[in-house]
Amino acid sequence: MSTVQVQRLGHVNTFAADHEAVAGYHARVLGAQTFMDWEEPAFGGRNALWRIAGTVVEIFSPTRPDGAIGQWVERNGSGWHSLEWTVPSLDAAIETMRERGIRITDHVEGQYAFTHPKDGHGISFELTEAHFPGDPRDDPGWTPPKAGEENPLGIVGPVAISVASHDPDAAARWLADLTGAEGVRAEERRHLNTRSVAVDFPDHVVEFVTPLVTPAVDHHLTDFLRDRGERIFSVDFPVADIYAARAALAGVGARFEQFGRTSLVLPLDETGGARIELRAQV
Repeated sequence: MSTVQVQRLGHVNTFAADHEAVAGYHARVLGAQTFMDWEEPAFGGRNALWRIAGTVVEIFSPTRPDGAIGQWVERNGSGWHSLEWTVPSLDAAIETMRERGIRITDHVEGQYAFTHPKDGHGISFELTEAHFPGDPRDDPGWTPPKAGEENPLGIVGPVAISVASHDPDAAARWLADLTGAEGVRAEERRHLNTRSVAVDFPDHVVEFVTPLVTPAVDHHLTDFLRDRGERIFSVDFPVADIYAARAALAGVGARFEQFGRTSLVLPLDETGGARIELRAQV
């Protein structure tokens, strides 16, 4: 059976009700650099692309309540929506998805396609061949910025997309088979009361996470699975020095919750409902 050829993580998609507040927070706290900002009148929305260290995030915000984006936020709330993979052939990727029984929910020929999250163990994949104008990662010789003004928290290494899962082993095996990826690995993070099974890609990690104990010491993941089901739970940025990251957050007056010595979680009411964790680099 054919596999989806993943060239890179194009970006992670998030939906947020208040564009200006969420954009301002990410710029102030995470050093997000906006390189595209535009409106989509047909969907009643405003989109923007930010670079956070070496990762790109696309935000979708409603400009009117009766538009497609406003209706989605009303039904599902704000938070992480999907991840975009850049592929060498959109048609081939769609064919592979359909061959494997994965439904295509939205397709604009020659531009992009979205898959159904229930067919992807909680992940909706956006597939595209496109590279956005102004994406600094496409500049010759570009490398992610080191700790400094454009990277105030000292983010390093590949970002991890954490997906809430009832059966992380099965989900990770499925994803590895879909993409031909190697390097599936399991880890217990007792300070967060989670067990994860991760699939490594060159520029990102997809990990499926489940509570170690129910009821959990930390109820965040348990409550998320109960209330929202299997879907993207968190985007986790590794940092070179967790204490320096903590000091940087305090320096701009940013709130956070600390778990053990290795994890800082930013508040959902400021991130626009999208859980962001800072992890000490292993």
